[in-house]
Amino acid sequence: MKCAWVVIAALIFSNVVAAQKTSQPRSGKSTQQKANGTVTGPDVLITVHGSLVLNTSKKLSVADADSDKDDPNVIDFFLSKKIEVLDGDKKLKPSDLKVGAPVAVDARRLLDGSLEAITVRVDHGK
Repeated sequence: MKCAWVVIAALIFSNVVAAQKTSQPRSGKSTQQKANGTVTGPDVLITVHGSLVLNTSKKLSVADADSDKDDPNVIDFFLSKKIEVLDGDKKLKPSDLKVGAPVAVDARRLLDGSLEAITVRVDHGK
């Protein structure tokens, strides 16, 4: 009878260990919730509204619309090859954006902490 209990205990233990291994998220692929309630991860987008202060082939810099006009908070975004630039329904190239233009940038945070622009829209509302 002791042998049967040992076998049952071994089966239960092996199932628990197997369940723990399969329930862990893959590194870098999941969205995580921090203790303060904010959600982070590669699929979470942020949107920044402001005016374009720098436009190069690899980088955009935007002065945040909510920051102080005398000392603006400038946010840098790296451009991916899949970036989408829109003026209403019209698709543009990133080089078509002019410095000073009001824009809204949807971006995601990369593993190194930098921001990658996904969509840039000319913000006619501001």
